[in-house]
Amino acid sequence: MSSAVSSRAGRRRTKCTNTIRRAIVGSGLAALPTTRGALAAAVLDGKIHVVGGIGWRGRNTPAHEVYDPAANRWTALAYVPTARDHLAVAAVSGRLYAVGGRIDGNYSRNLASNEAYDPATNSWEQRAPMPTARSGVAAAVLEGRMFVFGGEGPAGTFNQVEAYDPGSNDWSRHARMPTARHRPWCCGGRGQDLRHLGRTDAG
Repeated sequence: MSSAVSSRAGRRRTKCTNTIRRAIVGSGLAALPTTRGALAAAVLDGKIHVVGGIGWRGRNTPAHEVYDPAANRWTALAYVPTARDHLAVAAVSGRLYAVGGRIDGNYSRNLASNEAYDPATNSWEQRAPMPTARSGVAAAVLEGRMFVFGGEGPAGTFNQVEAYDPGSNDWSRHARMPTARHRPWCCGGRGQDLRHLGRTDAG
């Protein structure tokens, strides 16, 4: 992806985010303090944590902000160490994990980064990197592990499924998805399984 294409994509995402922010303001809900797109969000201890994304001029922001629905208030927290977009975040065992992503919207600069946030100390630490560097991924938690699905890169979409165990700080590879895809959505299904869907084409 060229820098020009990356910049245009970043502007589109920022415009979309601005539109959403105006809609939120009209609803009476507190607006996200940092305008950005291609971010990631997860719920931890009843609050919504929003991490990373693309901001001004298509450049990444390390912003990490948390929304308290009870107080209708956002609070700025410690920056994520690796600023990136198209990452995934998930809450596991009382911590927030930020995994994968890309630099400034360019999937030829995919990352394997895996960073853990501890709300008790408002600090991040590096953890074992994901085996396959990728962006446009989805993450979901099952039986105390964070599963990361799909993604994309210059060669196309990914069908990889890799799981992180916070207790042992290591990764395991699992059966690949039948259909490679990026920007998937993933949720818990019945019993002990996960369901996902998303785009099969890169870009």
